Amino acid sequence: MKFLKFAFIGVISVVLVLFIGSLFIPSEFKVERSIVIEAPTEQVFPMVNNLRNWKKWMVWARRDPNMTINYEGPEAGVDSKTSWQSETEGDGEMTITQSEPPTFVAYSLYFPEFDSRSVTKMKLESVDNGTRVTWTNEGDMGMNPMMKVFGLMMDGMVGPDFEAGLVNMKELLESMPPTPEPEPAGVEAAEGEGAAEGDAAGESSETQGGSDGQEASK
Repeated sequence: MKFLKFAFIGVISVVLVLFIGSLFIPSEFKVERSIVIEAPTEQVFPMVNNLRNWKKWMVWARRDPNMTINYEGPEAGVDSKTSWQSETEGDGEMTITQSEPPTFVAYSLYFPEFDSRSVTKMKLESVDNGTRVTWTNEGDMGMNPMMKVFGLMMDGMVGPDFEAGLVNMKELLESMPPTPEPEPAGVEAAEGEGAAEGDAAGESSETQGGSDGQEASK
């Protein structure tokens, strides 16, 4: 009986220590990774603004080919939504809440298994050799001690998946042919004016030549 009594006191003591310790653990968490992709922001943006493109580079979809993915709302931009179910990667939902082409997209992320909500952001920045893509996930785990401890481990658990996903996106985009840049409207107009002037000059020369020939015959 004494052993059971001491064991019970020990368990209670551990629980109390964990509870008191959790009071000093921040409830907020943040995971952030970035990569430079040798492609313009206009080419990178559709990969993050169209949720149907995520499965092309998202590491979770590659790990589970049997993952069920559904889409709702518009094809891209604000209010487009995706949800997924996977026996190995878990279930989740993501909705675009903000879209600023071609540099920024924000998403609302929800994991029903943990009743956890967070905010995900994709920031695209033009750099000398392409586009820097920064992928961020932020959230608040509340006051639940176990969830706060879970929040401490988020960077170590999710960070490597962010890194792998960004590498997949980089390889995919850099294997694509570059998007041709349209000629500025001013250049096309100038070229059109030049051609018109050339035609007019040719017609003037022909007319002048005909006039000279008529005068010579006289």
